[in-house]
Amino acid sequence: MGIVGFASPNPNPNPNTLDSSEGRGSGSSDFLAKLDPEIFHDSHILGSHLVHVLPPTLAKLNPDGASFCLGHSEKTAIIPLKIKGTPPWTVLYRIYTFDGKDPIEKYVTLSPAASVPSTTGQSEKKERVTATVSIPAEKLGIYHLIQVNGSTSGDVGKILRSTVEVVQCPSATLISREGKQELLHVDRCLDESFDFNISMYGTPPFSAWYLRQIGKTKSLLKVNGRMDPLTDVAGKKLSNQVPESMRQLVLAAQPRKLAVPVALNIDTATDYVFKLVQVLDGRNNTVLYLSDADHEAPPATDHILSASESSNTIIVHGRELPSARFERCEGIKLRFGLDKEKYIPVTLQGNGPWDLRYARAASEEDVEAGNFEEVLTVKQIEHPKVSIEVKKPGIYVLLSVSDKYCSGSVELPTTCLIQQAVAPTIDISVAPIVRECFGETGVDVNISMTGSPPFWVEYDQYNKVNGWRETAIKEFESTTHTMRLQPPEPGEYEYTFKRIGDKMYEQGVQIRSKNFTQVVHSLPDVKVISAQKTRCLGDRSIMDLSISGVPPYTLAYDIQKGSKKEGHVISVTDKSISIETPSLEQAGTYLFVLNSLTDGNGCTAVLASRPVLIEVLAARPSAHFRCPKPIFMLEDASTKLPVVVSGQGNYKLEYRTAEVSDHVKMITGDKGIDSIQVKMAGIYQLVSIEDAYCTGRVVEPSKCKVITIPKPTLEIPESEYTWLKKEIRVRDSVCQNTPDHMYLHLTGKAPFQIKYSHKRQDGHASLDHTIGEYQDRGDPQVARIDMVTDRPGTHTYTFISIADDNYRTPVKTGPLTLEQYVNARPTAKFLDEKDRIFQCISKESDTALRMEMTGEAPFSIQVHRKHESQPREVIHLTANESSFTYHPETTTTTGKYTYTIKSISDASGCETHYGGTEPGSRVTVQVADMARITMNRVGVDLCVGDLVSYSLQGTPPFTIGYTFNEIPKPDVMVRDPTFMLYPATNGTINVTHVCNSDNCCYYPPRGLVQVIHPLPKAFMDGGFDMVDDIQEGQESFVSMKFEGTPPFSFRYSRTPLVTPGSKAQEPPETFTQDNVNDRAHSFYTDKEGLFKITWIKDKFCEYPPSKTGKREAANAVVK
Repeated sequence: MGIVGFASPNPNPNPNTLDSSEGRGSGSSDFLAKLDPEIFHDSHILGSHLVHVLPPTLAKLNPDGASFCLGHSEKTAIIPLKIKGTPPWTVLYRIYTFDGKDPIEKYVTLSPAASVPSTTGQSEKKERVTATVSIPAEKLGIYHLIQVNGSTSGDVGKILRSTVEVVQCPSATLISREGKQELLHVDRCLDESFDFNISMYGTPPFSAWYLRQIGKTKSLLKVNGRMDPLTDVAGKKLSNQVPESMRQLVLAAQPRKLAVPVALNIDTATDYVFKLVQVLDGRNNTVLYLSDADHEAPPATDHILSASESSNTIIVHGRELPSARFERCEGIKLRFGLDKEKYIPVTLQGNGPWDLRYARAASEEDVEAGNFEEVLTVKQIEHPKVSIEVKKPGIYVLLSVSDKYCSGSVELPTTCLIQQAVAPTIDISVAPIVRECFGETGVDVNISMTGSPPFWVEYDQYNKVNGWRETAIKEFESTTHTMRLQPPEPGEYEYTFKRIGDKMYEQGVQIRSKNFTQVVHSLPDVKVISAQKTRCLGDRSIMDLSISGVPPYTLAYDIQKGSKKEGHVISVTDKSISIETPSLEQAGTYLFVLNSLTDGNGCTAVLASRPVLIEVLAARPSAHFRCPKPIFMLEDASTKLPVVVSGQGNYKLEYRTAEVSDHVKMITGDKGIDSIQVKMAGIYQLVSIEDAYCTGRVVEPSKCKVITIPKPTLEIPESEYTWLKKEIRVRDSVCQNTPDHMYLHLTGKAPFQIKYSHKRQDGHASLDHTIGEYQDRGDPQVARIDMVTDRPGTHTYTFISIADDNYRTPVKTGPLTLEQYVNARPTAKFLDEKDRIFQCISKESDTALRMEMTGEAPFSIQVHRKHESQPREVIHLTANESSFTYHPETTTTTGKYTYTIKSISDASGCETHYGGTEPGSRVTVQVADMARITMNRVGVDLCVGDLVSYSLQGTPPFTIGYTFNEIPKPDVMVRDPTFMLYPATNGTINVTHVCNSDNCCYYPPRGLVQVIHPLPKAFMDGGFDMVDDIQEGQESFVSMKFEGTPPFSFRYSRTPLVTPGSKAQEPPETFTQDNVNDRAHSFYTDKEGLFKITWIKDKFCEYPPSKTGKREAANAVVK
């Protein structure tokens, strides 16, 4: 009850509650004396409570325990002071400020603006009131109530609560480790971290909520800040005037600044945005920085205020790591004496500008050993497509790359071979063309060249006989060619080759004099069937040849690299042979050139077939993992291990796990291999690499570690269900449309997503549901599921999957099913036609109204019966089966009756209400003229001692039959049109029939059941007379118990004690309490006097009654 005596007295109660002929009240003594002593006696109200008290002045500072703070929009705090006593009051209090200075003492006089009078039992005492006054607080500190005195002499008040804290309103801001707190944009590379602080100021401990947005995904996060509450962070010394008892309070409430670190790991190239939402201090003051529309609302306290400024923002830009690689490196050569420089194209990725570092080495061995002849750096590259300048041959290596934000890595190919190109050369041999008819008709010129195709050759044809001369240029795509020269007419021809050019030497070079004449011979032929045209350093190449002519043969061929030519002559007996070249030890282009073939007749043919080009690659294929840190993999899933390979396609890559080293697996790829798909955790190691032409080598890093992250789990607590046959989880049943929910326990990394399905018994399946919970790092993570209760029947909830921050692809939860039965709300309807006519109400078949119910028997039905000219009646029916025939009570008035079903409840405890417009909820009965009986006060609750009055229609005299508590009573003959019964005890009166003078054709009366309610009883202090002596400032406990039907209303009085020698006595007080739903009631009081219950009323009756019937006016007494 709080401070004693704060109950509201009622010195001027409502006139309707006092003794009168129209209302309920205690009544006068004359009225009580006239009551029937058999029914109305003192046993209905027993007991009293006598209190002796000497009341003091009482004061309580901040009675509701509210929180106060200054800052932001709060400039002044109003501290309530609740006082009970005689005003005006003099109040002394001190302010112990947080700045450590001497306390401030204030002495004020306060009077209540509005108060509740608290009377005493002594006439000479001034009026005591209960009031709440205010103490304004404009300074931070501890407000300590020293003394409160009343207006009377010597009235020193008793202080029930003396101190209250007015602290600094909490504030918070996001601050970088460098101390910046404005809008902050920060760039961080992948796998880097960024740390910032949430700086909080106020009275610890703190709790701060902030919004984290990664890309488009928002999360609500919480941090806690604690520190020693007695630590004098501000370093301020307290005045010696501050007592030790206050010193601890001042130190504990002083504002402090606390920085809580927040660490962020950049694992995605996107924006990370942080904003402050709210901060809570150790005194339950909450300051809001963001509106609820921006985020899910976190928990908050009762004292909430908005920050004077909105939250600052930190934006961290996650940046991809840059990379660099060579593009189109094959075939770049420096021409001796012509080219000063060449350019190697490089592709950059990242955010420009870039810095690129590269080096040149003489050989691949020097590259592996790190012996570089020069190291160069190109800075501030603006475009991702760049070319680096080279002036010397060698192997160029990309060493490192960095962009505007990050240092990155180089990707394959990281090396580029630049060769020195030499001038082309030519070797010429000729053979005459002989025809049997014409003799020599020309020559076949066999040209063998060195250099870089395509070639061109400039030559002259000169006829010594007639002086004809022609200069021509012939282009060749390969290094060897047979050119047939057939002059248009006979003569002695001289052929001179003057210049030769190739791809590198486009202007050409001079050829030493090459003059020849025609030669005649018949030639056999050699064809190349297949050849290994691409090989790696140190490999051999095999040529398959087909030979025509007469065996045995002698074959001459050359293997040429640059200007170096190696001739070979072999003897052959078969027409199909394979030739294997020596080991190819230099990168570049080798030529396999067929020169001549001598057959078994001794005839030699110069072979004019094109040479076979064998490309020897400078680098063998290689492979390594791109796995700078362990890769985390989900359970029952697979992950890809990034792999980098280089080579010529058609790769075969072998790998194994460190745990099972003898089990080697292989994957292939036509154009490349970018990853290895694995399903198990462990350390994976690359074993070998092979492309379409060569075997290669595995370089570092050759290992990659895979770690499995456990799946999130979902559990239904046992408190949410019971087991049915240890197989089915069953939740307590509920009525249709009754709200219900359950909680789930989750494990994993928040935030979570839960997916579950819901099916009804009829097989109808609703859509799958997905719920998400915001993240709270400090509390166990729990999800709430709202149950579906809009349809009756068995509802089955099957939890399908759960996802968390790691398992964003939902994880199946297994067979986790829960059932709940939703009880259908019962229904009821009339089966008869809407309008019926009763010709003779004594015939049972004519009066029956058939009803049909659905639900679980037995049923309780409430029906309203309304005559067209009479008040409505409420009828309560009970049916044990779903089909029920209702026989209305005998009516005494002709006309139209409307029966309306208003409500029905069944054994499940569910209830349905009707408005009267539903199909089958209403039926109308037209009653013909006959002997009738009607109750005069329909729907009125009657009590013991009230007259039950009926009206009769028909021809008197009337014979009325009735039962009391289902026991038949003797029929009563009545000549008057009014029939009255006097109930001397409680029970149920049911009029069973009425007959007039003509005949007894009647409809058995229905609806004439009248419940006679018992009179309520009230007992104070168990029905005994109790005396309680209390001290000043103490309270006396008064208890009451009631018998009857709730709700109760009661009135009790307080009669002040007579003070010896007092001429005048304070008048008694009465208090009325309404709508008490419990059978017991109690209160505390500090007032002096005699407390007694003077009136009690339950839902139906009251004692003493305001009026009652007269026994002598009744036709019969019922008991």
